[in-house]
Amino acid sequence: MFSYDEVSKRQTAKERIAYCTQELPFIGAGSGRKVYSLSLVDNLVIKVAKNSKGVLQNTTEVALYAHRPMDVYAQVLYAGRDYAWIVSQKCATVDAKVFKQYAGAGFHAFCRCLNYARALESRESLSEEAAEEFQRVTGDHKNTYFDKFWSAVSQKGLQGSVVMETPRLIDTHRLSSWGLTMEETPRLVLVDYGSLVS
Repeated sequence: MFSYDEVSKRQTAKERIAYCTQELPFIGAGSGRKVYSLSLVDNLVIKVAKNSKGVLQNTTEVALYAHRPMDVYAQVLYAGRDYAWIVSQKCATVDAKVFKQYAGAGFHAFCRCLNYARALESRESLSEEAAEEFQRVTGDHKNTYFDKFWSAVSQKGLQGSVVMETPRLIDTHRLSSWGLTMEETPRLVLVDYGSLVS
């Protein structure tokens, strides 16, 4: 039976992954982490670092959530020693239709607008076409989700965090990095944001 104490006793990433693979349902993997379901315990997942990149991703998620516990990030509840693993909120996957329903804009338009907002923050100019699309999606604060999300990930939003740089939008531009919380009133959140500023 899985326990946090047991996974913490494992000294190497290989040992932690082997233990979790034996004890928990596997959800998926990225370049730095493997994710397992702790579904028997309140819709949680454990993200186990496979390498130093995974440790950095875990560290980033813990730091961002701790300093900016906005409604746009999946919750991080626990962290293992040296960020070898973290426990996060489990969310349902979203498709483009669900994303648009909750974000108020199509996924690709939303991503382009993130690029535009980052360019504007960096004092770059936008093409006329880009400026028009940005205004159409975000103008007059019609899209409150975009405003809320950008305020959480922008330089201004990251000032209280351990990192202070223009956000890298790698995670935000993958639909698989987004999820829907399993709460009474579901929220669209970023579930994989370890590369946002690392």
